[in-house]
Amino acid sequence: MRVLVLLLFVVQLINGDRRFFIPSLKANWYKAVEFCTTLDKRLASIENQAKSDAIAQYVRESDKFANVSRLWIGASDLAEEGVFTWLHNEQLLTYTLWNENEPNNNDKKEHCVELTYHTGKWFWNDMECAYDTYFICEEIERQCL
Repeated sequence: MRVLVLLLFVVQLINGDRRFFIPSLKANWYKAVEFCTTLDKRLASIENQAKSDAIAQYVRESDKFANVSRLWIGASDLAEEGVFTWLHNEQLLTYTLWNENEPNNNDKKEHCVELTYHTGKWFWNDMECAYDTYFICEEIERQCL
């Protein structure tokens, strides 16, 4: 068992951070959720600065960075207007990285959260869920028994 764990660790070091995956297609937020689920993953959640930095680094080092400036993540206020929660656990967002004047629910249609690259930094923005854009999936953490 130790050899297998060590081997997986070495493979991850060689291949980089495989917790995240950016498909080469655009989708609305609902289809992005569905797509990640079919891969046994979920739309990424960003609960702290360390995870935000890890995702930013992953995108920067990926082959998609030149084309990607917007990514769906797994948060929305679909359940209750103005109350943003993570899709995977329905917990309130305790760490946020909102861009200035966001969330703003523009035209009362913006309920899903995207990660946007603006002025050399990544920020969050609320956006219409029907908008087609890239998205980032992440591995689902499994608890070993």
